[in-house]
Amino acid sequence: MSIMKMRERHGWGTRGIIYAIIVAFALFGLGSIQTFFAPVAKVATVNGEDITVGEMEVAVERNRRMLLGQGATPEDINEDELRANVLQSLVSRRLLVQGVDALDMTVSESKLDEALLATETFQIDGVFDENQYRLVLASVGYNPVTYKEELRRDQTISQLARTIQNSAIVTDQEALRASSLSRQTRDVAVLTFDPIRFESEVAIQPEETEQYYMDHQSEFFSEETVDLAYVSIDRAAMAAEVTVTEDALLALYNDQKDRFSTPEARRIAHILVATDERSAEEARALMQAVRGELNEGKSFAEVARERSDDPGSAAQGGDLGVAARGIFVPAFEEAAFGLTEVGEISDVVETEFGLHLIRLSEWTPSQVKPFEDVRAEVEKQYRNDQVEEEFVRLVTELDELAFEEPDLTLVADQLSLPVDRIPSVTREDRQGILSNARVRDAMFSPDVLVDRNNSPLIEISPDLSIVLHVENHLPSELLAQEMVADRIEAKLIGERSSTLALEKANVALAMLQDGDLTRFVADQFGLEWNVVSKASRYAPGLDAEIRREAFSLPKPGKLEKALGLVVLSDGGAAVISVTNVENGPTASELNQGQALRQMLSVQRGGLDFAGAEQTLRDEGSVSGG
Repeated sequence: MSIMKMRERHGWGTRGIIYAIIVAFALFGLGSIQTFFAPVAKVATVNGEDITVGEMEVAVERNRRMLLGQGATPEDINEDELRANVLQSLVSRRLLVQGVDALDMTVSESKLDEALLATETFQIDGVFDENQYRLVLASVGYNPVTYKEELRRDQTISQLARTIQNSAIVTDQEALRASSLSRQTRDVAVLTFDPIRFESEVAIQPEETEQYYMDHQSEFFSEETVDLAYVSIDRAAMAAEVTVTEDALLALYNDQKDRFSTPEARRIAHILVATDERSAEEARALMQAVRGELNEGKSFAEVARERSDDPGSAAQGGDLGVAARGIFVPAFEEAAFGLTEVGEISDVVETEFGLHLIRLSEWTPSQVKPFEDVRAEVEKQYRNDQVEEEFVRLVTELDELAFEEPDLTLVADQLSLPVDRIPSVTREDRQGILSNARVRDAMFSPDVLVDRNNSPLIEISPDLSIVLHVENHLPSELLAQEMVADRIEAKLIGERSSTLALEKANVALAMLQDGDLTRFVADQFGLEWNVVSKASRYAPGLDAEIRREAFSLPKPGKLEKALGLVVLSDGGAAVISVTNVENGPTASELNQGQALRQMLSVQRGGLDFAGAEQTLRDEGSVSGG
C-alpha cells in the first residue's frame, strides 16, 4: 500500500467537469472525462461502454489546441478529419483500457506517486508545490482520486505497450539483410508526363461547362458570412496603462513576501507497520522491535527495507520523495511537517493504515527571493491589482448594458470603449477571438444572427471578456453560372489533361516493354529522361512518390531494366526505369549492427502493438466509431 492513498481515502466532493490540457501526459491521457449529470448523447459504444458527446468535444478541443501549439493555423485544420481522428483515438483508448483491465494489469502506487510528484505541471521552480497541485486539479475538474485513476490507466496502457514492444525479436540475419537493403543503390531514369504540357490539346465546349454546373451545383454556393462588431474588456490592456513607481513595487513586495518565496523542500521516509492483517497489540509490539533496531544503530533505510509494510517505499529505504502538504492524511502530515532537523525521527504516528515512524531525510527551508529577481512578477501583480476593481466593474456593466441596449455602439459609448469590427466572417474562420468556440456559436445563434440582439458576455479568458453583435449577414447562395464558368473550365481542363498525361505515360511504358529504346520513346513525346545514378532509399534527388515506386520494383537482371509507372499527386504521371541495382555492405561493426537491430526491434514492436490493438477492435463490439 502506498502512503499517498491516505489522503484519497478521505474523499473529495464531486466537481463539475471542464476541459483542459495536461501537458505532462500524452494525447488523450487523463482525458476520459465522465459527466456526472443527466445522461447525455453518445458518439460511440465500445463493448457496452459509451463514449459521450462531452468526452468527444473535450478531446476535439484538446487536439485542436495541440495542433495550434505545434504551429498549425486554424485554416490548416480540417474539422471533419480532426473529429474522425479524435473519435478513433477515443475508441482505441477505451479498448486498451478494457484490455489491460481484462489482463488484471496495474501500476504500483509508488510509481504513480513518483509520476505525480515529478509532473512539471504541479511544480514551481522544479519542486512539487501544493498550491499549484490544487490549482491544476481544480482547473480541470479533477480531485486526487479521479486524477490518479486516469494516471493509472495511462501508465498501465504504456506498460502493456512496452511489454509487447520489448517482446519483438530481430535475428542477426534479419538485421544484416536489412542493413544491406537499406544501403542499396539504384540507377533510376524518370520520364515525367506533366498535365500542363497537354492542356493545349484539351478543348472544353460551352455545353460541357453548363452540364458540369448543373450536375455539381453544391460546389458553387457562396460562403455564409457576417460582419461582426464587438466590445472587449481586456485586463492586460488596462494594466499596461497603469503608472508604476519603484516605491509602490517595493511596498507590494514587502507586504506579500510569502508569494515571492521558494517553497520548502522536505524529503521524508517512513516505516509502516500495517494493521490490516495483524492486531493492534501485534502491531505495537512489532513497532517496538523496529524502534529497538534503530536505537541499536541500524540505519533507518536498512530497517525500512526489512520491516516496512509499504512495498512502494520499502525498496527505496522508506523514501517517499519530496513531500508536500495536502498529499497525506492529517495525522501523518502533521508529524512529517513537525520535524525540524535532518535525521530526526518522529514518535509513533497512528493512521488508518497502521503505525508509522517518519524520518526527515533532507530539508531546505523556504527562502524569500530577492526583489531584483522577482521585480517583473511584482510589477505584473501590482498592475493587475490596480485595475482589478475597474475591470470587474466594466465587465459587470458591459454584461448588463448589452442585455438592455441592443445598439452595441451606444453600449460602447456609455462605457467609453471602442467598437472593433471583423468583416466577412465565415463559420470556418479561426483567427483571433474566432478561435473561441463560444464566440462562433454566439454569432451564428438565432438570437444574435436573426434577432440582431447583442450576445451574452463571453469570457475568452479570465483576463478578456467580450460582447459581440452581427451588423450584416450574407447567407449562402448559389452563384450564377457565368460567375463560375472560368473555374469550371479550368477544372475540366485539369482533369482531362491529367487523364491525357496518364494515357501517354501508359503508351510510353508499353513501348519500353516492347523493346523500344529509351531515347526513341522520349523523342516520341518530346520529353527528356531525368537520370539519377546510384540513388538511395533516403537521399534527396528524387520525388518521394517516384523514389518509393523505383525501390518497389524488382531487381532487374544483368543488362536489363525494371519498368514501372506512378500516378503523381499533382495529377501527372511518370514512367520509371531502374537499372544497376547494388546492395550496400552489411553493418560489419558490432555497434552499427546492434543499433540497426534495436531500430528494427522498435519498429516491429510498434507493429505488434498496433496488431494487438486491432485484435481488440476486431474481437470487440464497437458501434459508432
